[in-house]
Parts: sequence; structure tokens; C-alpha cells
Amino acid sequence: FIYLLFSDLICLFYHLTDCPLILTPAEVVVRFGDRVSVDCSVASTTDFLGMGWEAAFGGTGFEQKSSLTWTVEKVEEWNIYPQCYMTQKNGEQCSVTPDITVYKTPDTVKVSAVVGGPMVEGKEYTLVCGIDNVAPVQKLKVIWYRDNEKLSNETFDGTTVTPVNEYSTLTVTADRHHNGALFRCEAVLHLGPELNLTTAKNSSTDITIELKSINSNKTPILASSDAPELIQERGYVTVFEGENAILNCGARGNPPPVFMWTCKGMNISENTTNLTITRATISTTYSCTATNPLGEITKEIHSSLTWTVEKVEEWNIKPQCNMTWKNGKQCSVTPNVTVYSEYYLLSSC
Repeated sequence: FIYLLFSDLICLFYHLTDCPLILTPAEVVVRFGDRVSVDCSVASTTDFLGMGWEAAFGGTGFEQKSSLTWTVEKVEEWNIYPQCYMTQKNGEQCSVTPDITVYKTPDTVKVSAVVGGPMVEGKEYTLVCGIDNVAPVQKLKVIWYRDNEKLSNETFDGTTVTPVNEYSTLTVTADRHHNGALFRCEAVLHLGPELNLTTAKNSSTDITIELKSINSNKTPILASSDAPELIQERGYVTVFEGENAILNCGARGNPPPVFMWTCKGMNISENTTNLTITRATISTTYSCTATNPLGEITKEIHSSLTWTVEKVEEWNIKPQCNMTWKNGKQCSVTPNVTVYSEYYLLSSC
């Protein structure tokens, strides 16, 4: 068996070298719609009669020349098999055929998620890279990246040389450590390292991941998420009577929470993290509720009104600070203010 295989190889080598035709280049890569040409020449003119190119496009016919060029100004066929042949004076012929690859880069390369919307930590999801109208598919490689880290690559089988639509999938497990990561796929046509010709298009996607415990050319998009939580616990603010103040809910979450402000059971503002108090007249308690699909949290901010008089011009001053309980009961206190001629006193409730 080994002897037969070796003999077959020797015969094949002898047959190929028996035809003294030289192609330049012997391998051609051409983009669909571009110009292509191949030179064919005779290594030895001994007993040489003539040569020619046989082809559906660009054929030359038989000529008594030792060199001929096959040319097509605009390649509009995917299967191209031109044949250069020669005839010896004794009537024998031989021929050679260049290896021609006609290629087309993808019209679009697009990343999408099989399931839209935020992802949940710990679950698996599938990303799809769609490559439209590319040829030849057997030369195509799709490479997946997370940021600049290469994750995987995929090649494709097939014998068709005409453009096709293909897709590649990547399974990812939602992980908060990949918060904000950019996933992208790159479609590359490997047309031969010796030809030094690689063409690529890529698309990226940002994917939002909800962490239950919580990325694409303009793209869909790994960001971690949480139920709302308080950024700052402080819930007291001092406001001078008649002045303005801004209260901050101090909550965050992902997806971003929706805010609702209430005072004494009444809704007073929504969809804003800040509440502006204009010309404060009373001490009271404001509640801010931050809500997203993963939960909600409520923060109470107690606004303490400070009574102040910039310039005392009365001798008998009796300010009163009032308080009301939820059951409707009330109480009040009055500071003891003594006015004398050289200074004024500032007292607060």
C-alpha cells in the first residue's frame, strides 16, 4: 500500500512537470466586479507550435506565440475556470488552469441577542452574529471578542462559491464582573496567507445584565444591575423659613429606578431624583420611593424649619413651633426670647 501511494505521487509529479506552461500568478484572488488577468508562457519552445486561452470570457484562441495573457475587465461570474493550453509539433497538447477565487465582503455584520432586554446574573444567553451576502463561505471565519479578549472563532463548511447569508452564535453566562463589557464579532475572509489579503467587517453589541443578588455599525449592548439601594442614609435637612432647599433621594439601581416623592400621603413629584422646596414655611417629612423591576426602597427626609429674623425690630417676640402626629394630635413649644437694646437673639425650634 505504501509503495503504490509513493508510485502515484511520482506519476503525478511527472505529469505536472511534463507540461512546460507557466502561469503568473498561478493563484488569483479577485473581488467580484473587479478586473483580473493571468499570464501564461512557455518554459521551452522546443517542438512548440502554439498556445491559447480557452475561457467563457477572455479567451484568445490559438496563436503562434510563446506568451499570452488572459484578461477579464469586470468579473461577473463566480465560477471561473480559464484554461491555458499549448500544442506541440507532434500534435500532443497539455494545459494548466489557474486557481481563481472570486470573493465578496459582507453587506452587513450585525450582533443581536436571542432574548431582548436586560439579562439576569447566572443565566445563559445566546448572542447571534449575522453575516449577510458573503462569498466564498468556506473562506469565512467569525471571531468573537469581549472587549479586546478573543473568546472563540468559527469556520464554515460548504462548496458553494456564490454569496450566502451565515450566522455564528456565542453563549454567555451573565456575570457582574463583566459589567459594561462590549461584545463584538468580526467576520474575516481568509483568502490565503501567501496572498496577504484579508478583509474584515465587525459589529458590536452592549448587553445589559440584571444581577438578581442584581454592548453592536449604534448597536444593542454587559452591565450589572441591582434593585434600588440608598447611596446616602442621611435623612435630615435644615431649611430656613422662606428659603428654598433641594432634597436628594440618594438612591441608585440598574435598570435606573423611577422616583416618586410624597408628603403626608400625597404625591407631589415623580421621575426625578431631586425635589425642590420653594419658600419653606413648615417642618415636615418627605418620602422618596425608588422603584425598578427588581424591587423598591423608600427614604424619608425630615425637613426641619429654622425660624430666623435678620433684624429684630419688635420688643415682644413669641415665635411658636408646632408639631402634628399621625393620629392628628398636636403640640407646640415657644422659645423664650429676650430682646435688649444692643443685640438681637436668634432662636430655633
